[in-house]
Amino acid sequence: MYLKEFDLDLPYILHDECIESIMKRQKCEYNEATKLDFELNWEWKRRSFRLETRCITAMFERLFGKYNTKIVGKS
Repeated sequence: MYLKEFDLDLPYILHDECIESIMKRQKCEYNEATKLDFELNWEWKRRSFRLETRCITAMFERLFGKYNTKIVGKS
């Protein structure tokens, strides 16, 4: 199998202080506050990171050409 593309991602990091603050302000449960924290404070960081690194990864994809690998998968 050939490696076709690189994809860099910025995983979500829980910030308990922010989540607790949202729970108090919005009067909601932990899961709902976590979702709100992601949407308000993290989603734009993740999108920005992905757009900023996209041209760099595209350059490496062109430089690597066809790279045969036995282990390919999404993590």
